[in-house]
Amino acid sequence: MASEFQVAQPVLPRIRVRPHTLSFQNGYTVLATSLDGEIDGREDHGLYERDTRYLARYQWKIDGEPLIPVVVQPLDSDKLQGYYRTQLESGYPGQTLQVQINRLIGQGMHEDFIVENYCPTHKTLQLKLFLQADFMDMFETLQGERQQCGETSLHWEQAQQTLTWHYQIEGVQHGLMVRVHSEIPATFHGNYLRWETTLRVGEKIKICTDVAPVFNGRREMPVYGCLGCPKSRDLPTEGKKERWLREAAAIQTTNHAVMKAFETAKFDLVSMRLWDEDPRPDAWIPVAGLPNYVGIFGRDCLTSGWQAGLYSPQMMRGAVMMMNRYQADHFDDWRDEQPGKMLHEARLGPLSLLNRLPQQRYYGSTTSTPLYLIVLSEYFHWTGDLHFIRENLPHMERALAWIEQFGDLDGDGLYEYRTRSSQGLKNQGWKDSNEGIVGADGRQIEPPTATCEEQAWVYEAKIRSAILYSALRDFKRSEQLLAEAHALKEKFNQAFWMPEEGYYALALDAEKRQVSSITSNPGHCLVSGIIPEDRAAQTIARMLQPDLFSGWGLRTLSTQNPAFNPYAYHLGTVWPVENGTFCMAFVRYGHHREANTLAKAVFDASNFFEYGRLPEAISGHPRDAEHPMPSVYPNSCMPQAWSSSAIPIMIQAMLGLYPFAPLKLLLLEPHLPDWLPELKLYNLRVGQARISLEFWRGADGRTHHRVLNQSGTLHILPKLVNIHRFHQLKDIAETMFGHTKPTSAETR
Repeated sequence: MASEFQVAQPVLPRIRVRPHTLSFQNGYTVLATSLDGEIDGREDHGLYERDTRYLARYQWKIDGEPLIPVVVQPLDSDKLQGYYRTQLESGYPGQTLQVQINRLIGQGMHEDFIVENYCPTHKTLQLKLFLQADFMDMFETLQGERQQCGETSLHWEQAQQTLTWHYQIEGVQHGLMVRVHSEIPATFHGNYLRWETTLRVGEKIKICTDVAPVFNGRREMPVYGCLGCPKSRDLPTEGKKERWLREAAAIQTTNHAVMKAFETAKFDLVSMRLWDEDPRPDAWIPVAGLPNYVGIFGRDCLTSGWQAGLYSPQMMRGAVMMMNRYQADHFDDWRDEQPGKMLHEARLGPLSLLNRLPQQRYYGSTTSTPLYLIVLSEYFHWTGDLHFIRENLPHMERALAWIEQFGDLDGDGLYEYRTRSSQGLKNQGWKDSNEGIVGADGRQIEPPTATCEEQAWVYEAKIRSAILYSALRDFKRSEQLLAEAHALKEKFNQAFWMPEEGYYALALDAEKRQVSSITSNPGHCLVSGIIPEDRAAQTIARMLQPDLFSGWGLRTLSTQNPAFNPYAYHLGTVWPVENGTFCMAFVRYGHHREANTLAKAVFDASNFFEYGRLPEAISGHPRDAEHPMPSVYPNSCMPQAWSSSAIPIMIQAMLGLYPFAPLKLLLLEPHLPDWLPELKLYNLRVGQARISLEFWRGADGRTHHRVLNQSGTLHILPKLVNIHRFHQLKDIAETMFGHTKPTSAETR
């Protein structure tokens, strides 16, 4: 049994990699500060609401001197507490004033500022709070260049102790109100509030501020009051976050790095929940990442929902419902919008509201639409909820129609992208940065471009949609989609395979020539099943060569490419989200050892970061004596939803676990590595069943399992059926819905 094993504890690295920014979030509200909690006008720090920076500076000084941090620590995803001191001129050692700051985020911010005198004498003090509001768009703060500048007015009401900004530009009306509560009234002096007081020995003064944003004429009041007390009993988050954490799947293992990363990822995902947009209580999405991507992002919520299915299916349900809400119904070239297409992003900053950027509702992604179909199917596999599929059939049909009518630009049976907007994204595949698609010579490829992974996702979308149509007993449509998928698979393997490399081309250019760069993109092709068995081993082996595999994960671009840059967004960094997908891809072709190698690299990297929290992207330096710790892409969000979801999908891959709730099946083929010799998985939901399992690695290297407890009907198949391979998927679908008689293998 697992309890018989004496497992050596992993050596925890003494090095800790920290981000340069502390980020807090509640709904659309984000606070980004320096590590000492300051908002002093630097970089992209500030208080944001709906992609707009309201506060660019919020800084306390006592007697003209900044506070000296002692301990500054997040108490929760939306709460910060800091202890500070001010050293006074005196012959007494340790003579200090203690300052305690409690900061609470949600529809603005509430702060408790408490100064306590630990000096042996009375102290006369001058307190100043410096404030600046600039109403910059998130894009402007990231680029360091202002593109919209309206009229700003500022008004101080002494009697009400309220400071109010009004900002107006071309019909957009924002504002900010800062209201002060203290026994001693403040006075205002242009860019700061001032208090003067004398504190006796042991005495303290408390100043509270409510910072309330006004978004386009609508004022919001902070959800928290003093000491974190909610101001309303109808607070959206109240109790729901804790309830989801209790009900979601959990693990227990002696590997602290894995345990820490798994629990942190779960906490981060629900903490990033966009409460304002919940379609229903059991359907929600997280924001993409902090502090820069707080809003609705199609690929991000779909991907994180799919990868985090082990925790709960609620994010998948939320992602599907959110995409339904934004599915395009007309043509708009400015937004790259076409009927049936799924959303790329919805931003609410001034540049989007003013229509200077198309991002208020932007569709420049070829990935979102097939990914929608994949996630809808994945939700069905986890839940067996056929009613939900039937409800979403119109959206599903419109998405498939978009793929056929608009996804193939030249009618050759492959799928390309090209923007039609003057401000649209140049690259609209998985790697959507302007410089992300380069040739073997390092030069950028100009669209129209057919990337390899976009073919794979269309292939998988058709395969999975075929199952859904079979479930709905539309066997004719199912067979049509299966035939189309099979034809695409043949065309893909003819067009993209590079025999001399034993690998797949990144893309086909506008002339249908192979873009022969060695990249991570073919890993997405593996997970879809579009790569045949006899080429999968070559593809996986090539991915794990040192030019792609850094030791912390797989790089986006080979180090041998002239464009390689370990800090470039898509030209050499390591993305945890991709590596999570690749672990599952390796396992689905039976390459468990390679999947475990990749998982170990990512978990080892996570162990260097606080709480085991993975950044958006890790730098592409090799893991060697010269680079003993992972670095990060400089503008990485942290936490990032799909970096968090990479953790549960890697656990799922190592357990060889896949649900098929419509048949009340749980497929298992666990292969635990020596660095993770035992694991317990609690409260896994498959359909209406709940199950807890124990896994352990025996002396012979094989992994065993037993059921700890179970409620509801669920049958475990100990041999993993690759449900994504073409022929097996077709067999299961037809057997399941009575289109053919089951074979002996299927009835076992």
